[in-house]
Amino acid sequence: YFLFWIEDILCDIQQLKNLTIAPNPTTSLLTISLTLLTTETISFTLYNPLGQSIKQEVIKEANGNIKTEINVSQFPEGLYFLNVKGQDWVRNKKIIINGQ
Repeated sequence: YFLFWIEDILCDIQQLKNLTIAPNPTTSLLTISLTLLTTETISFTLYNPLGQSIKQEVIKEANGNIKTEINVSQFPEGLYFLNVKGQDWVRNKKIIINGQ
């Protein structure tokens, strides 16, 4: 088990350099920036407080500096979860949506 965990960390280091999500909290647009060191398909999935997928975006053959925006203005305020997934890595971040 320990060996697999180390391999996962090394895999992450070799593929994903930076991941920033701003502003958080947000009222309308959520900007996601990351740097990929390899070419791969990445997906961004936003989950509501009940764990239901409410928005998804996929970028195929992504490489280098990636920047995308997700419009969250149509969702009620609350705590959400953003799942960012590559070929061999996953990151989950808490997102707070505030009312306008």
